[in-house]
Amino acid sequence: MRVFFCQESRWQVYGQVIGCSRRGGRGCPNGIINRIVARYYRYPRQQGGRKAVAEVYKGLLSVQNVGLCKTRVGEAVELLLAGTLQQKGNVMTAEFSSLHGKKVMITGGLGFIGSNLAHRCLELGAEVTIYDCLDPRSGGNLYNIEQIKDSVEILYHNILSFEQLSQHVVRKDFIFNCAASTSHPFSMREPWIDLDVNSRGVINLLEAIRRFNQAVKFVHIGTSTQLGRLNYEPADENHSEFPTDIYSANKSVSEKFVLIYANTYQMKTTVIRLSNVYGPRASIHSPEFTFNNYFIGLAFQGKEITVFGDGKQLRNTIHVDDAVEALILSALSDKTDKETFFAAGDQHYSVAQIAEETVKCIGSGKVTYVDWPKSRKSIEIGNAIISNQKIKKILNWRPRYDLQSGLIKTKEYYETCLTHYLR
Repeated sequence: MRVFFCQESRWQVYGQVIGCSRRGGRGCPNGIINRIVARYYRYPRQQGGRKAVAEVYKGLLSVQNVGLCKTRVGEAVELLLAGTLQQKGNVMTAEFSSLHGKKVMITGGLGFIGSNLAHRCLELGAEVTIYDCLDPRSGGNLYNIEQIKDSVEILYHNILSFEQLSQHVVRKDFIFNCAASTSHPFSMREPWIDLDVNSRGVINLLEAIRRFNQAVKFVHIGTSTQLGRLNYEPADENHSEFPTDIYSANKSVSEKFVLIYANTYQMKTTVIRLSNVYGPRASIHSPEFTFNNYFIGLAFQGKEITVFGDGKQLRNTIHVDDAVEALILSALSDKTDKETFFAAGDQHYSVAQIAEETVKCIGSGKVTYVDWPKSRKSIEIGNAIISNQKIKKILNWRPRYDLQSGLIKTKEYYETCLTHYLR
């Protein structure tokens, strides 16, 4: 991975890093920093580089202070360089820079993940088209793109319309399928609707691409709940799939459609399975969507967060920014063609921990424990412990947020616009 700055020469930045290390005087391994600078810095493109590097160095000192060995320190510096600078908005990695000027279509782009993806693609210089029908059962919200509405093309169409899809997949370089009916309980009440959106809609997309734009890179979102109850832990991409609800079953089937088209027609497709994504622009108003986002909404309202049973079942969570980075990286790599990946967090938390941490970070609400409702107990899968080793190895992706830091960032977003998300 290379990092690009502006308005300072490579050697100025280099000297600034080495200057930090000399002034610090805490035994900082200059050789490691030298190698990292030589590897990451080519030429500058933005002010603020020196300040960001100084912050990286402070992070290095904290790493050293906990007694990590020299090799681990070097690894930590690389992560700090990549993570800290990206968060400050001062860099564009070489991988991401190839998105600049490309035509991107995001189905479901008014929803939670799709809208965050649209924001990020715009930041990276892509031309973004959002394709969304604003189905209230899928969590779309126009406010999600309020800040970018004049910079994107918005198409109010349904993925169940093969004719509309066929018109709009042409001349696109990347298509991300974030469109879905995402409620597990709703899928059990209305299985035909879920079947249409999550299976037939994906076939429509794949067939439109096959006929009219077979060169496009297609990234499809899957879910960790496709697996059902786990046979071994941590579960990886080779784990068997026995989903316990209609939504998860249709996501499993649609993933297989994607892989069938990839292998049969040599299409460039990738599946990224996500687990309990949370963060800005989510549907925090309803229990029909991801449980941890609903917990956030309840906490903001000072209401009780209800946990079924003792809440000890483990879950994987991932902040939406980390999920978006995984989606974009997978789109830009040929190594992901015809492959499935889990983009999951490094840590696993019990449902009770997630609820308690949400109340703590948001600063309001309380947690209440109740007996399992029969309708939910029947589809409960127990612990969901997921491995993210494959995507780390192949794409060098790794999550930047743990639960606490992710919730803090999430709180900062909703504090400024909460009324647009609590209906």
